Amino acid sequence: MSLMHNGKVLWWGEDRRTFVWDPQTNACEPGAGCGTDMCDGVDILCAGHSTLADGRLFVVGGMGPIVDHEREGIPNSSMYDPQSGKWSRRADMKWSRWYPTSTILPDGRVLVMAGSTSGNQGSVVEAVVPEIYDPRLNLWSELPARPTSIEYPFNFVLPDGRILYGGPGSNTGALDLATSTWTSVPGAAGGHNHGSAATYRPGMVLTLGGETMDSGVGQGAVELLNMNVTSPTWVPVPTPTPPPEVRSHLNVVLLPDGNALVVGGGKKNFLCDPLGDPACAVFSAEEWQFARGDPGNPAKVLHLLLNPMQRPRLYHSTALLLPDGRVVVAGGENLDCLQGESNAEIFSPPYLTSGVARPVITSAPASIAYGTYFDISTPTSGVIPMVSLVRPGAVTHGFDQNQRYVPLQFVRQVGYVRALAPANSNIAPPGPYMLFIFNGSWVPSVGQFIQVGSTTPLGPACDNDGKCELAEDCSTCPNDCGVVSGAGMCLACCGNDFCEEGESSLTCPADCIPNLPAMKIADVAFSCVKSGRSVKGRARVLIVDATTGAPVQYASVSGQWTGAVTEGGGGITDYAGWATITTYNGRRPPATFNFSVTYVSHPTYSYQPLLDVETGGEITCGS
Repeated sequence: MSLMHNGKVLWWGEDRRTFVWDPQTNACEPGAGCGTDMCDGVDILCAGHSTLADGRLFVVGGMGPIVDHEREGIPNSSMYDPQSGKWSRRADMKWSRWYPTSTILPDGRVLVMAGSTSGNQGSVVEAVVPEIYDPRLNLWSELPARPTSIEYPFNFVLPDGRILYGGPGSNTGALDLATSTWTSVPGAAGGHNHGSAATYRPGMVLTLGGETMDSGVGQGAVELLNMNVTSPTWVPVPTPTPPPEVRSHLNVVLLPDGNALVVGGGKKNFLCDPLGDPACAVFSAEEWQFARGDPGNPAKVLHLLLNPMQRPRLYHSTALLLPDGRVVVAGGENLDCLQGESNAEIFSPPYLTSGVARPVITSAPASIAYGTYFDISTPTSGVIPMVSLVRPGAVTHGFDQNQRYVPLQFVRQVGYVRALAPANSNIAPPGPYMLFIFNGSWVPSVGQFIQVGSTTPLGPACDNDGKCELAEDCSTCPNDCGVVSGAGMCLACCGNDFCEEGESSLTCPADCIPNLPAMKIADVAFSCVKSGRSVKGRARVLIVDATTGAPVQYASVSGQWTGAVTEGGGGITDYAGWATITTYNGRRPPATFNFSVTYVSHPTYSYQPLLDVETGGEITCGS
């Protein structure tokens, strides 16, 4: 679930469809993404996602096939544009990833770490090689390998530009991207597997909840880390009275005042598992408040127990801050419900229940540059005690990969406050933020979106020069990217990663990378797989070098099943060039399955679909 800079929320689940929800109208908007299929039928469940500098949502990895009883990731990356409501496919990563973390960097690139991938002899292992995506060039690059966590590492940009790996394991450290070297950060407890973390001030991190890595039993430890000091180390927060709830699969939401709201999750012990048992749910909300003058001091942290939720919010639940200061909490598994918790509820933090009128931002700039002053008009400027920026959330599996809290310095003037923008992009990576002001009762205004730093455009605007370039495609720039037949139909769509008829490396370098060998589909073989009382269809797709016929390894293949089932899927070719794609759900026999390949990609081959020998077929299983 992600908050976009238009104030609307994008979410998706297990049915390969995405939805756009407007919190102001409580409506899912047709024509703006409601119920649209995911990009190319790719299953981005359990992917990583973050907001790019220009406000588009970047999604990496997702759910691939089951290998040796373990789920494998996919190498796909996709992008969602809030303005057009459309998905687009981007270049594949070099590594397949399931449960990766995506982190926007100070220069607008994206760091992707961890996730599960295919290992030797069909095993599933951690993708230990981090990758960096450059949205301007649509290219990936690799960093030296470093094991962190196979599931959603807690990564944060530090004020000195390094990247902190803050858990969930205890092997925490900081990565210097300039030298590709790691520095260990000592003092972490036994880990916070299935816990959560947040950077509640620049360079300061809170981590809590989850289970110890060795025992798998839930624990209530809360730790702080201040990376702004000379010798940083993790420090436990003294246990308050009453003690905090012991919960796994929780969510942490940074509020406009810089405090942390904890919601959802459940108890984890030898008798209880929060993966879906509602009897294990923790309903109460909690707030951790940091001392305004000394936020890094664990002895001054306050703990509040707040009103409970109405529904259990266990594994796969989400929560994020809305522009009006409320918090939406949604989803979660529930073994008592066929579709889980297919609902959401809204929480109003204590600052919205005091009855005190909220301050109002009457005007503010649409964008600000680093290190510059800007004015915020408000009729209550004389009593403003705080101005803050909060980066909109992008949360999955209990960890928000995008939220960030940045307090601002300011001076009060008559009718306005003059605030100082963050000093640099290490403090606030470029992109959209919510701007809040507070009154003397510490009640926040409604947040106003403001662009911090450059949008770092991904390429040239549509310039109608007859050449389809990066960031142009046939929907946004038809004069450059559309190849039109006599009937006026667009045959080729430059910008969709397919080098099609009518495109070349000269007219469409975004799709037709020059001097790359071509690959094609040489065969599609079918078989039936027995699954209990059901059967599944299995397709094996052979990818070969179009010139030599040699098998192509590590090609990413996506396909679509129709007929008895309607599902997408994907696989990676092995040493013999074969990728296996099986229907996700079985059907009682007899069952007819239809399959067709929808997408093929490779980092060093160009896919030439016109050379394909076969692209799909039909199989009937059982009689």
